[in-house]
Amino acid sequence: MCDLLKVQDNFRIRGKDTVMIGVVLWSDVQEQKAVIWCEDHGNLAFFSKGSCGALTGQRLDAGDVVQFDLQEESHHRVAHNPRLLAEDEFPTLASDLSRHGKAARGKCERVVTGSCSDLGQLIHFPSVEASQDQEQKLSA
Repeated sequence: MCDLLKVQDNFRIRGKDTVMIGVVLWSDVQEQKAVIWCEDHGNLAFFSKGSCGALTGQRLDAGDVVQFDLQEESHHRVAHNPRLLAEDEFPTLASDLSRHGKAARGKCERVVTGSCSDLGQLIHFPSVEASQDQEQKLSA
């Protein structure tokens, strides 16, 4: 079963492992650890040198695009066998997400009665219409 590959929702599945693409948000080169934002926008995946397929001759840095085997553990996701696809492709992604998250939290508190802490961390992305309106105002 582990050798059987099938396509399902754009992901190749090998047994219970899913082949995933993601962007490294944080890494520790010396410890060979990384936190990866997954293309399915689900929970983050964690890689450590103890995971199968530790890096050989490669290093993962924030902003790198990687492909990896994703295994769902009981309470977290583990990245195995990471392969570097593009180096330093999104170097500001982690700070961009943090900045947008802080801005959204402030907007949320004005709109929602009570605290945003019950809702988790919200990341606000402007609507397409709002972006188009802003672009038209700037070009006028």
